[in-house]
Amino acid sequence: MAAPAAPRPILALQDMYRHLQRLVETRLWLKVLIGMFLGIGLGMPPNGSALTSAELQTIREWIEQGAMDN
Repeated sequence: MAAPAAPRPILALQDMYRHLQRLVETRLWLKVLIGMFLGIGLGMPPNGSALTSAELQTIREWIEQGAMDN
């Protein structure tokens, strides 16, 4: 019985390249930066946060609303 043929590396690289291109076109870098800064801002304790409690609540509501829309 013959062993199954391994996938062609060139085809796999082309698929990976297309996937990466789509990520770049959809501004993945911007989404990562926004998520990073929101995580830092929302993850800090209220007394050490650069944002007020009202601002944090507004951001939390905005994120929850966005999650419900998807």
